[in-house]
Amino acid sequence: MTQSVHSGTFGGPVVTHMQGPEDAPLVVLVHGLSHGASDDWQHVVPALARDHRVMTLDLPGFGASLRGNHRYAPDEMARAVHEAVRHHDPRPFTLVGHSMGGAISLAYAQQFPNDLTKLVLVNLAGVLHHSVVAQGLSQLGVRGFSDGDAQRAAWLGQLTEAVLAEVERLGISPAMLVANPWLRQVGLGGEPMAISALAMAAHDFGPALREVRTPTEIIWGGDDTITPLRTGQLVAAMLDPARLTVLDGAGHMPMFEVPEAFNTALKKAIEPDRRDKTPRFLRRAPTPTRVTHCLDEVGTRYTGELGHLDLTRCTDVVIENANLRSLRVEDGNVSLINSHVHEGIEARQAKLEITAGSVTGDPALVLDHAKVDAAGTEFLLLGPHLARNDGTAPSSLRFSVASRQPLGGEGQWLHQVVRVDREW
Repeated sequence: MTQSVHSGTFGGPVVTHMQGPEDAPLVVLVHGLSHGASDDWQHVVPALARDHRVMTLDLPGFGASLRGNHRYAPDEMARAVHEAVRHHDPRPFTLVGHSMGGAISLAYAQQFPNDLTKLVLVNLAGVLHHSVVAQGLSQLGVRGFSDGDAQRAAWLGQLTEAVLAEVERLGISPAMLVANPWLRQVGLGGEPMAISALAMAAHDFGPALREVRTPTEIIWGGDDTITPLRTGQLVAAMLDPARLTVLDGAGHMPMFEVPEAFNTALKKAIEPDRRDKTPRFLRRAPTPTRVTHCLDEVGTRYTGELGHLDLTRCTDVVIENANLRSLRVEDGNVSLINSHVHEGIEARQAKLEITAGSVTGDPALVLDHAKVDAAGTEFLLLGPHLARNDGTAPSSLRFSVASRQPLGGEGQWLHQVVRVDREW
């Protein structure tokens, strides 16, 4: 059954589609930044509709729904979804969102927690700081399969990146641009897809990740280069309870790329009362005091209880589910995932990507020509500064939904880019 529902939030029609037995459990599917809109679920609906009442919709600005120069931000889109669902069914339901639809679904869970029995996030986009999100927006957009859609996707990515660069140069926040109708028209041509992409990049999902307590399942394509797996890892670490399922061989569109595996994972995810959530890796002081050295190695992996780890000219190092006393990195790049460093990190001529976990120290980071990208990471400070720069050039710190916790002081949430000249 296809129906047009009036959205009070956007002042126009939103097209909805209902399939499956009316008395079956309700599942609502929210599409991403896609020219196909609700058709993105074409391989999913028949598999679910045997045992569920399935609702899909064309989000405002997409498909057959209303278009125009509106503020297509996650909060407003979530309210439009709420209006559409409640027009059809008053019952609690399972909400499934893909990519931008996942961002909208997360915003929905924050605004309307009593509506949901379960939240399922698929290759969720938009969580990282907009300077990081912009890198994925060059590929994210109209993810169709024709040459025309590919060209439109490239245009959208280039436009969004150019706009983000310009608003940063002018000192205008992306949120300010999205909120102003005149700026939306001049800067983005009033194009719903471009506005949606920029609004998603501008949104701070930190509050939702800290507040949402709806049981959450996270499904991710392991080969996604648009919204990399680290986003799923940090969301799984921050949401409680949550479980992460990774689909090997799938990228950003697992419902098309591995439809059978995706449908199996989704059916399992929406089952009620699942108990086998992803266990958290606990922070505890490591007992080993030894020093482990890495010299001129590629792709080395570390896990478990470690002492002091010293990496020199080692590249593509992965440290996952580990407790370390300290970490020193010189002339290399390292990815830390769900790991805890208890006596600080020293990074010289190095690049660090930290996802979830924590870093403790006085200061937590000692830098020299280093770049740090920390997402969902807690910095526990034993002194006044988070970072000290010993180099001759500024070091760059990029924070996404991270936090700074001084000893005995008030915490600060970090979602920003910081240039460190000396101390910060």
